[in-house]
Amino acid sequence: MTWTGTLTMRQLVVGCDLSRAFLDLCDLPSDRLQRLPNTRDAIANWAETLTSETLTVFEASSGCNNTLIAALTECAHPLSRINPRQAREFARATGVLDKTDRVDARVLTQMGAALDLPIIRPVLGDQRHDRPDLDPDRNPRLPYQGPARQGPDACGGGRLDERRPRHRSDRVCHSAR
Repeated sequence: MTWTGTLTMRQLVVGCDLSRAFLDLCDLPSDRLQRLPNTRDAIANWAETLTSETLTVFEASSGCNNTLIAALTECAHPLSRINPRQAREFARATGVLDKTDRVDARVLTQMGAALDLPIIRPVLGDQRHDRPDLDPDRNPRLPYQGPARQGPDACGGGRLDERRPRHRSDRVCHSAR
């Protein structure tokens, strides 16, 4: 019996579970686990060891992933930021019920290898000017990034300017009196 078809090499995938202090990493196909401090220098040093086609998969977490995104973007490495609920459902579907950092990193790696996840392929800074599709002001299809400041004082002093039209999203800008 012979097999005909194309043979494609599997892409190297790194699953990254984030916390405020550490990143737990698992890479495929070696299934090697490692832990890095969640600092800009440590992540930048690690990102330099990756190949240009290594996909990094991580959960969208509030604020913990900004350093990782910045380091991967500077090196123009592809990344996939996924919904934590979808990662948990994938883990349940594959029979993984444990919830530890290392297990989550392994599940994210398997998820990146098994599913066709949305991949962000950043470009280097000097190439962005040549690509109007990467500018959110010139491309309405790019997602809205939100205001530069967030929190109770995002509107300046906690109170809304009465001249501004009120909107439902402005209600979060009121601070306690």
